Amino acid sequence: AHIIGEGCKVADKESSSRKEPPDLFKVEKATPSISPVNKIVLPSAEALKRRIRRLIVAGIAALIFFFIVHTVLGWIHDARLASSLDEVISDASPDVIDDALALLRDDPHDSVRARLLATAGLGGDLDKLKQAETLLAESAQQNDPDQRIARIYAFLAEGDPRAAHAEAERPAKYSEQADAFLLGRAWTAIARGQWMQALPDAEKVVDARPGAPEPLALLARIKARTESPEVALATLDGTNTETAATKIARAQIVGLRQGNAGEALPLVEEVRSDSDASALHKAWADLIEGVLAYRQGAIGSAFEYARAAAGPDLRADETLIVGAAQLLLALGRTSEAKEVLKRLSSGPSADLSNRAHVIAWWYAQTGDRRAGLATLSGAGFGPEKEAKPAFRALVIAALLEDSPRAAERDRAATLYQEAARDPQWGVAASNGLASSLTEDGDVEEAIAVLEAGLAAAPNHLSLVDTASQAYVEAGRLSEAEKVTSAALAMFDGEGWAHGSHARVLLAKGDAAKAVNELDRAVELSPGDASLYALRGDATRKVGSNDVAKAAYEKALALDPAQPRALSGFATLLIDTGSFDRAAEVIKQMDNAKVQDLRADAQRVRYLVLTGAGQSGMSTMRNAISRHSKDVPLRLAGARVALQAEDYVRAGVYYQQAKRNGADPRLADTALALALLYGRRKLGAENSLERALEAVDADGNRLTAGPQVQVWELIVRARLALADEKRGLAVRYAAQALQIMPDDADLHLLGADIEEDRERSPEAPLRKAADAVVSMPVAAGRLSVLLGPTEEGCAIAARYLKANRSGKLASRARNLKRQCQ
Repeated sequence: AHIIGEGCKVADKESSSRKEPPDLFKVEKATPSISPVNKIVLPSAEALKRRIRRLIVAGIAALIFFFIVHTVLGWIHDARLASSLDEVISDASPDVIDDALALLRDDPHDSVRARLLATAGLGGDLDKLKQAETLLAESAQQNDPDQRIARIYAFLAEGDPRAAHAEAERPAKYSEQADAFLLGRAWTAIARGQWMQALPDAEKVVDARPGAPEPLALLARIKARTESPEVALATLDGTNTETAATKIARAQIVGLRQGNAGEALPLVEEVRSDSDASALHKAWADLIEGVLAYRQGAIGSAFEYARAAAGPDLRADETLIVGAAQLLLALGRTSEAKEVLKRLSSGPSADLSNRAHVIAWWYAQTGDRRAGLATLSGAGFGPEKEAKPAFRALVIAALLEDSPRAAERDRAATLYQEAARDPQWGVAASNGLASSLTEDGDVEEAIAVLEAGLAAAPNHLSLVDTASQAYVEAGRLSEAEKVTSAALAMFDGEGWAHGSHARVLLAKGDAAKAVNELDRAVELSPGDASLYALRGDATRKVGSNDVAKAAYEKALALDPAQPRALSGFATLLIDTGSFDRAAEVIKQMDNAKVQDLRADAQRVRYLVLTGAGQSGMSTMRNAISRHSKDVPLRLAGARVALQAEDYVRAGVYYQQAKRNGADPRLADTALALALLYGRRKLGAENSLERALEAVDADGNRLTAGPQVQVWELIVRARLALADEKRGLAVRYAAQALQIMPDDADLHLLGADIEEDRERSPEAPLRKAADAVVSMPVAAGRLSVLLGPTEEGCAIAARYLKANRSGKLASRARNLKRQCQ
């Protein structure tokens, strides 16, 4: 306890000492000996220097920072640009090209930009192609590799493979652009038809870029041509991504080469709906679908797709141009095909054989067989060589079917029959052969050909339409109704199914239903000029001339060279007596080279009704030379020859018409009249005797129609007049006058009778000169009779316009001089 107590005391002593420190340690109360320094005040000059130094250091640091940032961003931009340019070679779709162009920004070097723009032009972007051409013209650098590639692409896009080849053959150094150059050289080789030479370059690019879609699509296209479709499809399977290029390449192979529409159609639909597909690929999608539609028989849809494929003015791919023209010709659209074929250059060809035969086919369809044969011979594919494959056989047949040589016509028929067995061209061949047989008058044989064609291609609307016309012409309306109804049931959405059915309804006399069907047809295919022309034909036949005129005008507004519309409109105008307007339409037919039988028939009919005489002989002879076996056309040509005072030619035409199947009584009677005009009395007597003894196949005497009766009476009257039996001649003339009071030949007879009576023939001459089918010689005689009067001079000018070298031409000229 003592110890504890002491301890406590010690502790108390220490704590008391800490609580009360001595005054010596109270520093806070001390007085400082030195005053504190708050800032250092420098002289103003020194302060300014320091401030400048600090600003310089900050500026240098900022510049270094921005330089580093700019360098890094430049590296990133260059890397992105290089990647984008590389991607353009692998996938030249529009979006990829636009991305690369956007990365170029304000790059002062236009070479890369020109290459990208030319690449887009190769895909069908015509605006970018023009920009590329402008850049190449403004900053031309001869040895710049990008500009060299841009020129190759631009020449190919313009459809000039010769210039592209010349540019590709010039020596140059390519490093980063090697693949782009190899692709350009491969495309150039293809455009020149050198498919095997294109193969190594395409393979090099594919090896350098495994799985790249653009090079693989090109290589597949080459292998489909040089090896087989199966090898090409295996090549396409190596792509790492499906683009429009690979889809179109696959659709070309499976659709056009293998005929697999089920696999090809989804591909082309994907391309058509793809906003990143180029114009060239979309045109190919339309063409492929159009060809497949044609093979299935939907010719209306095929025409719409063919027209869409031919719409853009693309020249980069000749096979697309020729393919579109070929499809249009298969559909009989010569004017549209002509516009497409105009895009072809005169240089090398990607497929010279196909190109030459398509052009020759166009010539065949427009009636210029000589030009077509010259085209084939000039390209090295003359008709004397083997007619294979089927398309070549079809074209040669079309060129030879109207040959004046019987051996060539027989060969044409054989070639048509061979081509008709081909699955791809059988429809066109059957149509061509049937049309040729129908024109020659062998309608039943034509029907047999069409029935065989329809058995191979059921309900194909092209065959159905031709068959409906043949059945109607043969009077087999029930069969025509059956064929068109079956086609209508299958293709209710096709305008031509309704059009063909309307043709049959019109033949059956159901005009109202026929017009309704045609209204439906043009509603389904509002852009098809042929259907409007068919509607014009139907309404014209039922007497609705105003509606027919509107339909023809609508057709010609859609297609100024539409053959059916032109010939139908000319028919309507001639029927209504609008000869001035008809002359304009016929001139339009001439400019469009519409030379089918229907058009030529209206040309000759116009000559007859206007009394063209010698001024129309050339047109008439050309028409007959194109359709030498058509009897009505040759009979009309004989009338033109009579009006031209070429009585020998008229007689020859009547004889040839008889050999081609004309009514013997009509042909011999007309021949007798022509012989009498040529003052060959004995020949006329013999011809009239043959006419009166003419019999049909059953041995029954042929009956004479009103025109033949009148001609017989005129011939009898002229023979009586030549034998100085005026009374008998007057009696025959009076009998003929009761049958056809407006016949020009009859009024000429009356004028001769009046002269024999020594009376003025003015009245009958006026009637002969003003008849519906006039005789220009009557105008010549009347002008001489009237003398140098105002009327006489006008009639003399009219005669000279028709027959400048006629029998009365010199007297008419003298009269005209007196009038002056």
